[in-house]
Amino acid sequence: MLQTRRMAVLGGVVLVAWFTWAACQRAVAVDRTRSARAAAAKLKSQQPAAEPESTGPQDTLLGEDHQKNLETLQQERLETLRQRLELLTRAFSVNRATEDQVDHATLEQLQAELDVQDRPHLRVQTLKKIVTLRQKFEDLAKQRGTNKAAKTGDPSAIVSAHGRYVGARLARINAQMALERELLAQEKETPKSEPAGAKPK
Repeated sequence: MLQTRRMAVLGGVVLVAWFTWAACQRAVAVDRTRSARAAAAKLKSQQPAAEPESTGPQDTLLGEDHQKNLETLQQERLETLRQRLELLTRAFSVNRATEDQVDHATLEQLQAELDVQDRPHLRVQTLKKIVTLRQKFEDLAKQRGTNKAAKTGDPSAIVSAHGRYVGARLARINAQMALERELLAQEKETPKSEPAGAKPK
């Protein structure tokens, strides 16, 4: 009888010890899982963030052919100026840009078009647009100079305003000269038709 009780007590002790060991193993496993997750999170936080993909213009790839490189860069410049003019035009429509800014951006785009335009009649059209803008700048410079002289009477301000007017006037003259040179060159390249009734030589 006594031996039976001892065996029962011993069995209970062993069972308790087994449950205790199993609980410890489970706790160790949970602790290891938590530690692994924490270490992974810490490592991820220490890694540099991936840089966002650039959506801006990419660098132009140039080769050994310098003529081709020049043409590629001219086209890239023209496309950039067109985008800038489009943005300024939109900004002007909501009073976020001035008319002067739009006009100067238009002028710069037209000048860039001349470098890539090889069709004679289109070159003439572009040059005429440039002359029109230059004339507008000259008229504005003259008007602003007159207004400033009438308002301030300051000799230095008058001289400065007159200098801007002269610069605008010279720019308009140069634009008209460029147009006349283009027309003259095209006139020389176009064979003149002989008048009706003329005898062949």
